[in-house]
Amino acid sequence: MGGSPSISGGMTQAEYQAQLDEQRAYSERQEKEQRAFYEEQLRKQEERARQEAQKAADAEKAKLESVEQAENMLQEEAAAQAGGAEQAAGVEDEEDAFDFYNSLYQGLEERPE
Repeated sequence: MGGSPSISGGMTQAEYQAQLDEQRAYSERQEKEQRAFYEEQLRKQEERARQEAQKAADAEKAKLESVEQAENMLQEEAAAQAGGAEQAAGVEDEEDAFDFYNSLYQGLEERPE
């Protein structure tokens, strides 16, 4: 009962090679599509990161501008108050001096008995 094995309905070498070529081409197409998909995803992610960085930079710039504006307003107000206080102090000094001399004059005229 020995005998050589027989293959019925098997593929020829050319058919087998054609099938391998088709599988290879399919795999290459799939790999190419996946690579393109992931490159697009990476590009979108980088663009989002750039936009978020720009947004954060703009927010920081706006915050710094508002802080600077507030500091300027405080400096202007302090300068105005200091100027007003100097003017008021000058007027008060004159008024105090006038009242002091006025009271002296009144004191001379109205001596207690």
